[in-house]
Amino acid sequence: MSLIEDEEGARRLARAIMSDVTLYNDARIARAIDPERDLATELEEARQLFQARVAPRFYMVFEDAVRRWAADARARAPQRSAVEAAVEDQAHRRAEVVASTERTRTAMTFALVVILIAVIGATVAFVAHEHHDTPGKHEGHR
Repeated sequence: MSLIEDEEGARRLARAIMSDVTLYNDARIARAIDPERDLATELEEARQLFQARVAPRFYMVFEDAVRRWAADARARAPQRSAVEAAVEDQAHRRAEVVASTERTRTAMTFALVVILIAVIGATVAFVAHEHHDTPGKHEGHR
């Protein structure tokens, strides 16, 4: 395969490669603080692919494409981050409500068990006391 020898062909290839990097790493790019650093491995693979297909005098075309790509990724990041932050905040609030509801349910169940134990204990004590207080009550009927 012959090398690309014109600047326009090199630019098209650089754009296509960077499109693929974006397509296959969209979620990581959205979370990236520094896209060039956070996707360094992928960018190095892309750079090697580009350099294998173009004449060396056009290598800087790829570096320009990476800089534009990183600037675009940084420009989109605040919008994505705000949406992601809102979604994460909503999920966190939902989890807090569920946890709070579960704690309330557990506390109410515990209180109910304590009350039932107290009622049963009081009933047993009352019956035992009632039976103990009137021993002769049943003796006269024999």
